[in-house]
Amino acid sequence: MATTYSIARPYAQAAYEFARAKKELPAWSSMLHVAAQIVERPEISKLLSNTRISAQQWFSLCSDLLASYLDQDRKNFLRLITENRRLEALPAIAELFLEYEAQDNLLSEVEVTTAVPLDKKQELSLADKLSKIFNHKVNLRCVIDEHILGGAIVRAGDKVIDGSIRGQLSRLLEFAIR
Repeated sequence: MATTYSIARPYAQAAYEFARAKKELPAWSSMLHVAAQIVERPEISKLLSNTRISAQQWFSLCSDLLASYLDQDRKNFLRLITENRRLEALPAIAELFLEYEAQDNLLSEVEVTTAVPLDKKQELSLADKLSKIFNHKVNLRCVIDEHILGGAIVRAGDKVIDGSIRGQLSRLLEFAIR
């Protein structure tokens, strides 16, 4: 059985590529976000599996609710989703659409924890080095924690680079104990 994300991925990718080509990313993102909120409503999500409600009825309902977000292209996309009975995938489609947009922008939020504040020159130098490591631009958020003694801890998503003195001492102690 296919997962929601495997069903959503081709729709999200097609919508994203189309929106990017037409330079309409914000409009598509807004429409998908609101559509996802609609189908996540408990009273709607209960009805999605009801086969007595035709695809045309779903399309009419959704297009009425999303009227201010729809142009002809987005309406055609909504029609495709309803005809293929994929409304339950809309939250995943919206989420993947945002992920594709973030990947395209190639910008990572990176938290850097240091014992003392970095000056602007150090921040710029560190941002440049991290951009090379992560292979895209980074937006630094600096945090001060005097408990790390010195050095820095870098967190980018689920990646952590512990270059702190405290971290180095901990690794040294672990190595010595073995």
